[in-house]
Amino acid sequence: VTPDPEPAAEELPLEAIVATTAGDYETDGGSSEGPAELATDGNAGTKWHTEWFPEEGNSYETHWLQLELDGFYEVSGFKYLPRQDQSTNGDITKYQILVSVNGKDWTVAAEGDFASGKEWKEVTFDAQVAKYVRLQAVETLGDQGNKHFTAAAEVRVIGLETEYVAPVDKAELETLLEETKKLDVSPYTEESVLNLLFTMNDVQKVVNNADATQEEVD
Repeated sequence: VTPDPEPAAEELPLEAIVATTAGDYETDGGSSEGPAELATDGNAGTKWHTEWFPEEGNSYETHWLQLELDGFYEVSGFKYLPRQDQSTNGDITKYQILVSVNGKDWTVAAEGDFASGKEWKEVTFDAQVAKYVRLQAVETLGDQGNKHFTAAAEVRVIGLETEYVAPVDKAELETLLEETKKLDVSPYTEESVLNLLFTMNDVQKVVNNADATQEEVD
């Protein structure tokens, strides 16, 4: 019996992208230019664009576009479509693709140069589990002196849905417990101190429980 082939990664439908945000965007571009969600609206004639009139020496640091997916995926690629008008202002030439399972801790999955031209640019890399994917501009075209701009007509994610259980983070709870142990309880009543000790005992049980869920920790 020939085993079924392993499912292949594919371009995720737009419905799999539940939120699109950006570190910088133009607010006066109307319905066709500016907001992050214009890069995932299925319309190549609209675009995400950073501020039209940034301050001198503005950094690329905030020139990122972030996609939140509807679940966890083994992400193995990303597609970028530059703005589709005659201008190249904001077209990304150097990029980073970052992935995250929680939207806080990021890993660089790929970095490099996009070829010139108005066609789709596709980047592939080793699959990494992620719920969040971020396009970070490193260099773009159309800079005006010391001002930088970034734009994207559309972006897509390539991946394969997967099951993933995020590791439980007990760091804050452990820190709080240690700080509480050092607390000077002399100003408090005996009843208050006893209640505190009971609570600390319950917290210690959660810390020691290898099977504790994130909900229990929180």
